[in-house]
Amino acid sequence: MPALLTENLFIDRKEDADNLKDNVFLDRVAQGHVNGLVKVFGLKKKSTKTASKSASKTTSENTYIVKPGDTLSAIARRYKTTVSELAKINNIDKPDLIRVGQRIKLPGSSSAGSGSTSRVAKPVLRRGMKNSEVKILQQNLTDHRPQFNPRGIDGSYGPLTEDAVLRYQKYYGVKPYDGIYGPKTAAKLKETLYDS
Repeated sequence: MPALLTENLFIDRKEDADNLKDNVFLDRVAQGHVNGLVKVFGLKKKSTKTASKSASKTTSENTYIVKPGDTLSAIARRYKTTVSELAKINNIDKPDLIRVGQRIKLPGSSSAGSGSTSRVAKPVLRRGMKNSEVKILQQNLTDHRPQFNPRGIDGSYGPLTEDAVLRYQKYYGVKPYDGIYGPKTAAKLKETLYDS
């Protein structure tokens, strides 16, 4: 019987091990396997027109109705927003606990309130800075998949935030690898933050 063995993780830090507790991270790993198998074996994807209609059911009020298997982070990616934004406008204290049938207000809807659009922090940010833009950056790094958690969202660009930015730069090949959130890093974060 033919068999195929794949490897997917190299864990050498606590943060890497913590990713194994993140369902979104595990979903992305699984999707990576699926994409690789599709490519290697030349498989064709089935049309998803009917599936996407039911999967992205929204109401005229611009809300999403949670389906089995949905996560808040998957909904956030689908609608190009962040988990923290959805949690905020829906008064969700525990973003990892949503229920099937729950109505999730989406940013930009009249029921979500005004000014609830997500954005990426403006450059240039570096160690020693303390402001709301740093807080947005920290939230973006936390919401990103894979996660580059700065281990705190306090608006202070300290060594942990610098390390998170540096890990992000190395992961995506954004040079120079300096831990400074500049225009190149900002552009890449804007591109990758909402990838599904």
